[in-house]
Amino acid sequence: MSDPKCKFHPDRIAVETCENCHSLVCVECKRKKEISTRYSEMLCAPCFYDSFIAPRPLVWKIFGIIFILVSLVFFFLGISFIEMGGIFLSIGGLVFIFIGYYMFFYRPPIESQKAKVQKAQWVEKIEDKEILSKIEYGENSNVVL
Repeated sequence: MSDPKCKFHPDRIAVETCENCHSLVCVECKRKKEISTRYSEMLCAPCFYDSFIAPRPLVWKIFGIIFILVSLVFFFLGISFIEMGGIFLSIGGLVFIFIGYYMFFYRPPIESQKAKVQKAQWVEKIEDKEILSKIEYGENSNVVL
């Protein structure tokens, strides 16, 4: 019976199973994510890096739309009552429109950007090793290092 092979390194023996996608992974590909002081999960590298890239929840998008709509009402009320000091209401409406815009079109935090970069670097490293292993095993015998 043959040993299970790593999903990302077919020439290596798998030692763990990813708890997210259930892929078999070798020692180099496995990552341990600490959930709390008592619980951690074993993940493959892509699932580990993807776990830090959280999408904006739908609730925040809904709040953003509501915020923008209410702010537009305040803005136009302020314009209609401009002679009675409605300019302050209009300015407040404009400020809240930008806050609602930010709530709807959320930019991911720095951790997410960093995780995307780390995942890309890991994928490049895997691809380079696959090319090197093909060269070592003679699949590209005309390539000289």
